[in-house]
Amino acid sequence: MGIILSIILGGAIIFGLFSYISSRNSDPKERVREAAGAAAVGGAATTGCLLQLMIQTLPFLIGIILLGLLIGSCS
Repeated sequence: MGIILSIILGGAIIFGLFSYISSRNSDPKERVREAAGAAAVGGAATTGCLLQLMIQTLPFLIGIILLGLLIGSCS
């Protein structure tokens, strides 16, 4: 669980820092607001990507479990 949270936080930090560095606003308050929004979007995007990866592995895991049950019942 800690690894997953670290990946999500890393994605948010990367998005936020990139937005802060590349911001064209001269007002620091606006730059921080823009970076915070980008960090939130980065965290959501990273979470969505990880969720899709986990959903795509479910059929594979179900297949392995069914194959194990089939092999176990044959012997």
